[in-house]
Amino acid sequence: MIKTKKTIMFAILTIFTILLISSVSAGYHNVCLTNRQKIDYSKCQPGAGIYTCTEDSCVLCVNEISEGVYCSSNKCESLGTGGCSTLDETFIDSSAPIITINAPLEANWYNKKSVLLNIELSELSNLYFLDNTNGKNKYTKLCSKCDIYNKKKNFKEGFNNITFKAVDFFGNEAYITKTFTIDSKATQFHKIEPRGKYASGEFKAQYTELNLKTMKLNYYLDGQDESSKTTLVLSNCNSGKKQECSVSVNLAEYNGKKIKYWFTAEDYAGNIKNSAVRKILVQV
Repeated sequence: MIKTKKTIMFAILTIFTILLISSVSAGYHNVCLTNRQKIDYSKCQPGAGIYTCTEDSCVLCVNEISEGVYCSSNKCESLGTGGCSTLDETFIDSSAPIITINAPLEANWYNKKSVLLNIELSELSNLYFLDNTNGKNKYTKLCSKCDIYNKKKNFKEGFNNITFKAVDFFGNEAYITKTFTIDSKATQFHKIEPRGKYASGEFKAQYTELNLKTMKLNYYLDGQDESSKTTLVLSNCNSGKKQECSVSVNLAEYNGKKIKYWFTAEDYAGNIKNSAVRKILVQV
C-alpha cells in the first residue's frame, strides 16, 4: 500500500514537472534587447507601460502569450543565461511619447490663477511647457524622467495658450497645446439705482466685468424672509469696464411699502458677486 502511494506521488510530481517545463519553454524566455529597443507591456496588461533599453544590451524575462505580446515575468531562472531571443527592428524606439492631459480642460474657465496640471506620459520623458502668448518662445521644464505630472502652477489672468512638450530618452518629441481662460476677479459694482428715498420701478447697475455671464435683479418686501424674493435676469448687460444695464419692473403691489433690492453678477469662471443691499420706499 505504501509502495502504491509512493508510485502515485511520483507520477503526479513527474506530470507537474513536465507541465512546468513545457509552460516555461512555451511562453517564458529571455529576450535580448539592444540600445533603443523597447517592449510595450501594455499589450499584455493595460497601463503596464513601456520598457526601453538604455544600455548597450539588456536581458529581460518575459512571457510571450502570443506573437509580439509580452508580459513581464520572473520565471526564467530555470532557463539559465542561454536561449536569449532577439527582437527585430520594429521594436526600435523611434516613436514619440504619448501625452495625455487630464487637466487643464480645453477652453475651460478657471477662477484662480493656480491651475492643476495633470499630465500622463506613455514613457519616462522630460516634460516642458511653453507660454505661446508671452512672446519669449522659451520652454520651461516641469519634470525630468517622469511619466506623470500632477501639480498646480500659476498662470496669468485672461486667455492662456500653452504648448506642452515631452522628450523621451532618445530624443523623440511630442507636442500638445491647450487653451484656457483665467478670471480670478469678481464683478466690481460702481453704483446701483435708485439711490434716493423712493423707487418707481426703474433699476440700474453700473459695473466692471470683462467676462459677464448673467446679471440679476433681486427684490422682496421688507420684513419678509429673503426666500420670498423675486429674481429677474437682465437681458441688456454687456461685458466691459463701467458698463450699465437697467430694467423696468411693475411694483404696483408694493406701492407705499418698503422693499429691499440688490444686483447679482456672475462671470464665466463662476465668480458670483452681490451689490450692496438697498432698502427703499415704493411710490408708483
